[in-house]
Amino acid sequence: MSITLTADVSAAIKAITTVRGALKILRLPFGEIGENFITTTYERFNKEIDPQGVRWTPNADSTLLRYMQKKAGGKALSKKLTATGGRTVTSKGMRALAIKKILRDSGTLQDLMGYQASDNVLAFGPSIATKDYAATMQYGNPSKRIPARPYLGITPNDVTFIQDTFSKYFIDTWIANANV
Repeated sequence: MSITLTADVSAAIKAITTVRGALKILRLPFGEIGENFITTTYERFNKEIDPQGVRWTPNADSTLLRYMQKKAGGKALSKKLTATGGRTVTSKGMRALAIKKILRDSGTLQDLMGYQASDNVLAFGPSIATKDYAATMQYGNPSKRIPARPYLGITPNDVTFIQDTFSKYFIDTWIANANV
């Protein structure tokens, strides 16, 4: 006894061919992933943490003093000397310190984050105009006593987002072309 099954698999073959073609055109999912990288990098700047969630090294006292003087128009410290020979911080200096964020003097590094998505590559990072500064902040510079403050990287949540984005992209492509 034999059983013969006959089926029209042309729709499945068309869908498989479409998904195979979609593997060569990844601009759309890469664009979504690039936007997610910008969002998560901005969140790290706001929280002052690296991709593993570790807090960045605080600013050095000399950095804070320089920032305070700049923001307070040179009036961050009082003219009167204390008993130990130091000077006290003025209210202008205190206000400047209250808003100081790590890696955010001007916001240039954060604001120049971007990505380029093509059909087969996603490039993400700071603008080429900030590449030396960006590398120094990411990796540090021991000779200048600048600690590493990593802001670029992929977190476990980013990996999940990438997987979900590709899954959705391929499933949507399959469904759109499967005539289901």
